[in-house]
Amino acid sequence: MYYVLSYEVPQDEDEGYLDLQDGLDFDGVDSWSLGQRFQAALPDPIEVDLVPVGGYRGEPSEMYDGNMCLMSGRLVSALLACGVDNIDHYRAVLKNTDTGQTYDYRAVNIVGLVAAADLASSVWESHDGDARIDTSFDELVVDEGKALGALMFRLAENTSTILIHAKVRDHLLSSGFPTLRFLEPSEWMT
Repeated sequence: MYYVLSYEVPQDEDEGYLDLQDGLDFDGVDSWSLGQRFQAALPDPIEVDLVPVGGYRGEPSEMYDGNMCLMSGRLVSALLACGVDNIDHYRAVLKNTDTGQTYDYRAVNIVGLVAAADLASSVWESHDGDARIDTSFDELVVDEGKALGALMFRLAENTSTILIHAKVRDHLLSSGFPTLRFLEPSEWMT
């Protein structure tokens, strides 16, 4: 069974949060979500600002997947420990712009896309009629045979969707990552 890997951005009681400023461009990197290895050298470390909104003083999420995928060092270690072997990761430092506090993270490139959607059973729409890269799903059904047992991958039909095998989900649940969410594909809407 596969689950959609998602996350929550922590908020305090006043709805304050950390706004991740990940709109960074690097020569030779077209997208962090296309599953392609980067040929360009990236900064070491990649520095990303966290801007507190509403006076937020808490910790960041274990994961962010916006312009680039960022994961805590602890999360990347847990993924590697359970056998995920298709990620390239680069040192990143998240810095709270108000307090100056820094966090050890990794910019993560998930290598390879897998066309694992069962399009006949899913409810989907594509503006160009081609079920690739940016397909919108109201209900996603995964064809596990097409996933070929991969432990973690981006869905070729919608590259903003990260799928993980139940083995990976179980390992992450037992390791305690409170901001991660594991959704049944049928619950995932893009």
